Amino acid sequence: LDMVMYPLNYLRPDAATRLLPLVKEHGLGFVAMKALARGEVLTDPGFRTYADSASLTPAAASFRWTLQHAEVSVALGAVNAVEEIEENVRGSA
Repeated sequence: LDMVMYPLNYLRPDAATRLLPLVKEHGLGFVAMKALARGEVLTDPGFRTYADSASLTPAAASFRWTLQHAEVSVALGAVNAVEEIEENVRGSA
């Protein structure tokens, strides 16, 4: 086993506390699936506050939140247009 692929996002953070410590302990990579929580973060009022405080759109902030965990190797989220990719990258920088 070289890596683990599992959902991790602001609305479903359980992997951050339960799985990421094991990933680190065993020296594995971690692919965070569903960084956008199927779009639910885009309308969540609590998350909008987080995004506003970071001066980011909710989509960009979702990637920022997911990638703030040092054990995350890559964060995945579905996109439908080049503009969405560009927006997500803003949160990854």
